[in-house]
Amino acid sequence: MVGGHRAVVQLLLQRDDINPNTSDTRYGRAPHEWATERGHEEVAKFLLERDDINPDIPELNGKTALVLAASRGDSGVVEFTEPRPSPPVPTDIDEASAPPLPPLPSA
Repeated sequence: MVGGHRAVVQLLLQRDDINPNTSDTRYGRAPHEWATERGHEEVAKFLLERDDINPDIPELNGKTALVLAASRGDSGVVEFTEPRPSPPVPTDIDEASAPPLPPLPSA
């Protein structure tokens, strides 16, 4: 996936035995991290638009796809490697059914 060939990536991802979040054993990088680090914008965007890709998992040196793209100065890739927002916190919790807070935070 390092070569930037989107059609090949699409074919591979149609297989049931391919996990797009699997990291290599040398650098701990997943395919989307290699694509962002190498500046393969089309492949990186294709991968990062998928719901089953987690862009926030760091490689072995602690760098995420966002950091790898930013270190290259690649603003096009940085645009779509920004961390995904956390799910919203529910605001309609019934206080009677909510679990009690631990002693320290409620002090």
